[in-house]
Formats: sequence, structure tokens, C-alpha cells
Amino acid sequence: LSLAAVPALCSLWKRECCKRENPIWQVRLTEGGKTVEVTALADSGNCLADPCTGRPVCVADREVLEKLGILEKPEKFRVIPYHSVGKKRGLLQAAAVEEMRLYRAGQERVRKKVLIAVSQERLSSLGQWQMLLHPAILEEEKGENHDIESSDAGKDAV
Repeated sequence: LSLAAVPALCSLWKRECCKRENPIWQVRLTEGGKTVEVTALADSGNCLADPCTGRPVCVADREVLEKLGILEKPEKFRVIPYHSVGKKRGLLQAAAVEEMRLYRAGQERVRKKVLIAVSQERLSSLGQWQMLLHPAILEEEKGENHDIESSDAGKDAV
């Protein structure tokens, strides 16, 4: 390990620690010309996936999807089975939004056609967040065959 690599490794380690310590993201959802901004919690326990495609599913308060006008389009919905503490079997309605932009600590990530399930109950009793993010949504994938893009290159450059 060269002495020149130490500052870069320290910076990378610090950034990774911040990601784990701060699970809050600002999210901008776009659908059919409408845009809604919400606060989201990165939920490491969220394992929801579309059983047909295997795509990850985020969860949002009902009012978020109402503001986007998605609830007025039942043809967009699919059913996602789930289980949680206190509920052995359940079904959630989910629809794909055109675009999701995630912001935190100088980073911006763009996701296309993200599945978002409707929560009939508020996700945060105090209103700190209105959405739960699936961990796979936060992963960086690059390449022409992915629906996930990232644009945080150079944001931390000195």
C-alpha cells in the first residue's frame, strides 16, 4: 500500500460510514408530467420484490401516489405478496413510476421505472419520511442493460 493511496482509502471509508449512519434520502418522483418530492428511509429490511420480474419494490404513503395521479390509473397496478411482523400474508398494490431521483450528501442517483407499493398506513408516525427505499435501489449498477444510472462521479473531487 503506497502512502499516496492512504488519503483516498480514508475518504472512501468515511463516505461508506456516512452512508450507513444516515439512511435518509431526498427523493423526487416523476410520473406523467407530475413531480412529488419526499423524504425516504433506506430500509435494509425491505425484501419486497415483484414475484414475476424479481424487481425490487419501494413502499410509499398513499398520499404520495395520490399526488402523482397513479391511483387514478388502475391499469398500472400489479399485486405484490408480502409478510411482515404481525401479518403472515398480505398483498400490496404497486405501480412503476417513470423516474426516481435520489439525493443525499452531494450524490444524485437516477432510477427508471421503479416499482412503488402503496402503504395504506403512514410509514412514519411522526412524518419524518413518506417512503421506504429497497436496498437494491441504492446500489450502483452501470451498463447499457440496466434501468439504474448514477451521476455522483466527481462530486467529492478536491
